[in-house]
Amino acid sequence: MGNRISLKYLMGLGLLNTAYSMYVVISRPLYGNDVYGEWFVFYLVSAEYTPALFSFIVGGLSDVYGRRRVLWLSLLGSLLLWHLFTVENWVLKILAVAGYAFSHNLAVTIALSSVLEDRVNVGRNYSWAALAGSTGWALTTTVV
Repeated sequence: MGNRISLKYLMGLGLLNTAYSMYVVISRPLYGNDVYGEWFVFYLVSAEYTPALFSFIVGGLSDVYGRRRVLWLSLLGSLLLWHLFTVENWVLKILAVAGYAFSHNLAVTIALSSVLEDRVNVGRNYSWAALAGSTGWALTTTVV
């Protein structure tokens, strides 16, 4: 994992999972217990994982338009996540989570593809990527 670009993508994976785990740690008890009830958590989880089915299709656009442009597009997801905590309508909350999950999965797809370009060290590079993502997840859930 000699080049700096791969290191940047690994750091990005760690930060992505840090933000995502903060969202999960805050949203589950807030919306599941206090505001809407357990039924809302089922919709929330569906909205988180369903967009992953489409992100790999759009991830192929990075081959056409370039990784940086598509990664800039995925940054819009953080704005959608902000709306999760500012709007009152539960349908808009679900749509905000779905948009965030789509952009999150898009960024992860592009980051992993860049890390795995080196075919010789693909196993080691993927292990580093998994470690970066897991570290971001573990640190945040422990601290928050």
